[in-house]
Amino acid sequence: MNLLRGAGKTAAFMVPTLERLMYCDRRSQPVTRVLVLAPTRELAIQIYEETRKLAQFTSITICLSAGTTPSTFVVNVEF
Repeated sequence: MNLLRGAGKTAAFMVPTLERLMYCDRRSQPVTRVLVLAPTRELAIQIYEETRKLAQFTSITICLSAGTTPSTFVVNVEF
């Protein structure tokens, strides 16, 4: 099965997740509340970029942590 990019698959999963994060009880300490795992680095980057767009007008912080090779590690954290 070959699924098209831009068909709304990420949004279908992330919109309800973001909505739940927006309306759940907030703690005084920032904590990780959702972890999304992807089978490939490219898919992880695509999910990250799409989720940032979806959450741009919220107070939710989105970050990406994707391994590249044993000697390098990519981390993009927003505060």
